[in-house]
Amino acid sequence: MEELNIDHFLAWKKLSKDLKELKETEAKARRVLVQQILGEPTGAVKEIVNLDGFKIVAQVKINRSLDLTILNAMYDELNEAEKNALKYKPTLVAAKYKMIPKDSLLHDAVIDKLAMPSLTVE
Repeated sequence: MEELNIDHFLAWKKLSKDLKELKETEAKARRVLVQQILGEPTGAVKEIVNLDGFKIVAQVKINRSLDLTILNAMYDELNEAEKNALKYKPTLVAAKYKMIPKDSLLHDAVIDKLAMPSLTVE
């Protein structure tokens, strides 16, 4: 393993700050361009424009999510079509998974991958 180096750390810290600023700047510029093309959309919309030889596609989508507290309270009252509009996806409860025996069959279905490393600077 390579020795911890202050120059590498400071370079990462600057890149991290620059990336955050670039993401914010890009998001602001994108919002301005989309507003110039679409105005102030109130729903899903897509527009294609040509500008100096560039084909620009401006699109606003709608993200939908579920309030699980409300859904769980009303689930039994939903009709079949409403229930068919839902897909239940099993998720692993890590704390409970860590407590199951080593010979559990569930281990065969769990895929372990290293997550993106994180750094916190205090």
